[in-house]
Amino acid sequence: MKITIQYWVLWVLIGFSIPANSQNYRTSTVQLNVDSKEVIATFEESVTSLIIQTESQFNFENLQFYYLGNWHNLTHGHNSEKPYWSDPIIFAKEENNLLIRSINNQNVILHTVFSPPYSNNIKLYKQNNVPCIKPNSIAPILWRDGLPEPKPGRLSTQVEHCIVHHAAGSNFNTDYYNVVRNIYLLHTQTNGWDDIGYNYLIAQDGTLFIGRDPQNINTEDNIQGAHFCAKNANTMGTCLLGNYTDTIPSDTTWAILKQLLVWKLIKENLNPLDSNLHPDDTGILLPVIAGHRDGCNTECPGQKVYDQLPQLRIDVKNAIDFCTLSSIGKIDNKIIIYRKEDYLNLIMESPPSEPYKFRIISTNGIEISSGLSHSNSIYIGEIASGLYYLIFNIGMNQHN
Repeated sequence: MKITIQYWVLWVLIGFSIPANSQNYRTSTVQLNVDSKEVIATFEESVTSLIIQTESQFNFENLQFYYLGNWHNLTHGHNSEKPYWSDPIIFAKEENNLLIRSINNQNVILHTVFSPPYSNNIKLYKQNNVPCIKPNSIAPILWRDGLPEPKPGRLSTQVEHCIVHHAAGSNFNTDYYNVVRNIYLLHTQTNGWDDIGYNYLIAQDGTLFIGRDPQNINTEDNIQGAHFCAKNANTMGTCLLGNYTDTIPSDTTWAILKQLLVWKLIKENLNPLDSNLHPDDTGILLPVIAGHRDGCNTECPGQKVYDQLPQLRIDVKNAIDFCTLSSIGKIDNKIIIYRKEDYLNLIMESPPSEPYKFRIISTNGIEISSGLSHSNSIYIGEIASGLYYLIFNIGMNQHN
């Protein structure tokens, strides 16, 4: 059987173990007076991340911190109830102090977190895949190992807008699991939220993390998050790890973001080129694919991401058009079916020369369809988009 093959890169989870962590998380606050000189904030115990709180917008704009050889301005966090709190600052290693400066005299509060080292042995590898299928992801129960459970009380939401964020912070921290763990602790223990604010997080290497735990209320993409300035209804939030104010996202990050959006918008029957009325107090028209700044007073998702959103909408639309034709690709001995119609015929360019029996089997071994055919067409019937095995028998020979 000859079928055209198209390839995309995807990260796939292949195994893990869950040992116990030897250290517990901790949080603390440090109050500091900062004048025009450089001041060192010293922590009694090492920290892995923090949020800086100032007293006013003027103070917020005039404060900088020094990290990895450069001075950095603060960026506003996602907590609309705390407007002068910064985005999380997540360190590449444990730190015992932080250098801060301000052009005016001001008092600041540092909300610090220590996240215990993540020691799960999760191995990832690249494989070819098509863009119409949801990317594989790391579940919260894995990356949250050793941390406190989120609070119960999830809300379902019908998604009409996919909101793109960036995490700000550093682009040099490659310990992506600990980045997500620190964001989780800052959101839950410092901001006081029930769970991490985002539905998904995408690392620079393409690893996709499920953020907010659905707790069996709905699928994670239809759980209302805390990422859009208290206007979270009907939204799905995806955060790109890293700071994209001046840096362009990696091709791998962008490919997984596109694949996730294609899958989600097909699922919800949404057009990425449309805008819908967002159910907030202003009743604004919000793009189906929007940046955080489209609905909130923030620089997020960073200028370099925001500049690419118009092209992303076009790319997602083109991919959706490709995916929603009844089409079949093949990878090794698996067939990938992505379709829109209620029924589907599998057409083989090089069919067997004699009658044959066939079976369509899911990757977990469940038979989806079977029958006898005399032609190059196999009537499959109702079948969801996904990855399947095609097995057919010709006489005593079995092929796949």
